[in-house]
Amino acid sequence: NVALAIFNLLPVFPLDGSSVIKGLVPSNVAARLGDLDRFGAFLLIGIFLMDFFAHTGILGFILLKPIMYVVQFLSQDAFSELSQVLMFIFFTIRG
Repeated sequence: NVALAIFNLLPVFPLDGSSVIKGLVPSNVAARLGDLDRFGAFLLIGIFLMDFFAHTGILGFILLKPIMYVVQFLSQDAFSELSQVLMFIFFTIRG
């Protein structure tokens, strides 16, 4: 759930992160960002394809640090196994 929540907050159009970014910037900048929304889906698909076919590990790079910060924030002792599993998933299965 943590990984899904962090992924959903990426600032790419189909995800909620783009709405958060547009809410934080001035209205003229938000309007210009709104014009770029139509390309966000292509960017997201491109990231998935690049990660899947080229084994770039870009999703792990984008998601691992925020996930680790959230896990450490919640509890260092209770989630030490979870952090080890996440490290294993993002760095060893890519091979």
